[in-house]
Amino acid sequence: MAAELHVLPHASTGGWTVDTAGSVPAWFATLGEAQQAALRQAGARDTPVFLHDRYHRVRPLFTRRGSGQA
Repeated sequence: MAAELHVLPHASTGGWTVDTAGSVPAWFATLGEAQQAALRQAGARDTPVFLHDRYHRVRPLFTRRGSGQA
């Protein structure tokens, strides 16, 4: 299994970051952009993605299987 991805609030800018172990975090202006990027990066590799909200709660994010297929 690949490393976990974490979507975290960036307190000093008000934006969001996508962090994975051993790499530089990617910054996003909105939560929606950060979530989409994390889920896209997780792709079909079954990489777990976790959202850390501004109140220190953590929840998993899940991709929609089969979305966009007829």
